[in-house]
Amino acid sequence: MNALSSEGIEFRIEGVVNIHEARGVLTAKQEALLMTALREGYFDTPRGTDSHRLAKELGLSPRALSVRLRRAVKRILKEYLVERPALSQKTTTY
Repeated sequence: MNALSSEGIEFRIEGVVNIHEARGVLTAKQEALLMTALREGYFDTPRGTDSHRLAKELGLSPRALSVRLRRAVKRILKEYLVERPALSQKTTTY
């Protein structure tokens, strides 16, 4: 924070989250799946890989991959948007 201030950068802290609390939200398999998807560029635009290639790499069917990804993302969203309502009450324009 001091470095930002010394550079004349204005900021406002809106919330603090302990990153270690995030552990336990996902199962080990879900975390590994999301890390692999992230590393391989599945969430990039344009995508570095697609669901068929990622599924093949992980030994899953594309349908199983899709279901597992959605479940993992849902758990993260529920944790941060439902369980931590103070963080989700920000007004955002898309």
